[in-house]
Amino acid sequence: GGANDPEGTGVAATATATAMALVPVAAAATLPPTVPPSGPVPPPMPESKAVYISGLTWWTSDVDMETYCAEYGRVKSATFYAEKSNGKSKGMVCVEFEDAAAARLCCEKLPYKRIHGRDLTVKFAKAPAPVVVKKAVLAPPGPEGGVGAAPSPPPPL
Repeated sequence: GGANDPEGTGVAATATATAMALVPVAAAATLPPTVPPSGPVPPPMPESKAVYISGLTWWTSDVDMETYCAEYGRVKSATFYAEKSNGKSKGMVCVEFEDAAAARLCCEKLPYKRIHGRDLTVKFAKAPAPVVVKKAVLAPPGPEGGVGAAPSPPPPL
């Protein structure tokens, strides 16, 4: 053999490397299946009853939205987002339904409709994070009546 034929096979090393790269697909199928990670499964997220719909014209009204969304379920409320400077709609509304199934149906079907000639984007509204109320530690009532009591009148002179 020569410099390209280290084993004396009569085949150049570059040709051997190319031939080895052609591995049958069946060999890849013999790999062990992947196992899902074990551990606790997180609880399912509560389904949202509200959706955000954007891409609307500024003149789209709550009556329009209720009309378009009523075929998916009963609409509880529609909140439009307006520009602070002029009060015109930003073309986005949050529609809250009576139940989560209606919101899911709206997310699936409404994007395929056009309102006032415009394509829509529909996304689930995230459920609001729980509000943690911090409890104030009040001082025990003292001789003056405690926290929040009216101030005592000054002693007579």
